[in-house]
Parts: sequence; structure tokens; C-alpha cells
Amino acid sequence: MQIVGERFGILDQFQGVDQLTVNANGSLEILERIEGGKHQVSKCVGAPALLGWATGNLPEPKNNPQVGMVNMRTVMPALQKAEPTKLAGEGLAFASVALPKQLRETQIVKDNRG
Repeated sequence: MQIVGERFGILDQFQGVDQLTVNANGSLEILERIEGGKHQVSKCVGAPALLGWATGNLPEPKNNPQVGMVNMRTVMPALQKAEPTKLAGEGLAFASVALPKQLRETQIVKDNRG
């Protein structure tokens, strides 16, 4: 997401968003997850912005990533109704796209600290 956002000239990027509030003046207030189960409040002047959604207001239970997808059911209709915005990357074209090679480098280290 970050690379796509930068290609389109979107510099305001937020990952792990749990809550988004649009203020009357069009500015955005974003509740973003950080380490240790804590949140930080970020403010953005307005669109365009790239938001990587997390699980919404609900905490994600251990070993159950489906909760985030269930929460997306309420978010997607709102995103589909959003007005399109002109982006700086108009006319963007990719010459080629390929999956990266799968490379695994495993090193076995024997610990003889008995």
C-alpha cells in the first residue's frame, strides 16, 4: 500500500487505523495502532490520504484475524460511496509486473552451552 500511495503522490499514510473521524472542515483525525496495544492520534488536513485499516474499535482476539474482515463489512459501503479525488499520478503505467523470487536462507547454528 505504501508504494502505491507514493506512486500516486499520496504522502499522508496511516497504517493500522482503528478509527477515522472526519471533522466539519474536512480534516481527518485518525486513531492509529502502535506497539504494545497502544494508540496514537494523528491529524491530517484532508484527502487524499492512504489508510491501512486494522480491526476498527474492537480488539483483535488472539489467533483470529477474521475479526478485521468482519469489521470491514461496515466500512466498505462508506468507502464505496466516497467521492473520487484527482491524484498526481494520472497516466501511471507499469512496464512489467512480476512476483519476487522466493528465496529462503536458513542457517542452522548448534548451541553447545550445556
